[in-house]
Amino acid sequence: MSPVNGFEATRKILKQNPIAKIIGFSMHNQASYAKNMLQLGAKGYVTKSAPHQEIIEAIRTVAAGRKYIDKSLADHI
Repeated sequence: MSPVNGFEATRKILKQNPIAKIIGFSMHNQASYAKNMLQLGAKGYVTKSAPHQEIIEAIRTVAAGRKYIDKSLADHI
């Protein structure tokens, strides 16, 4: 994502709108990326390789006010 990365975008969005519900959507499947996004205030994290049903589940979960972590990473966070 250019000119800013997802971490910086999350910071900027939440600075402007602290109640925004952000889901990190990334090609990176390392738990450290998900942890960083959550620490910055994102409400969820899903990898681009996740099945489309999981992406929909993440959106619904975060929209309902809960956090969501990609199933492939959940045990590592």
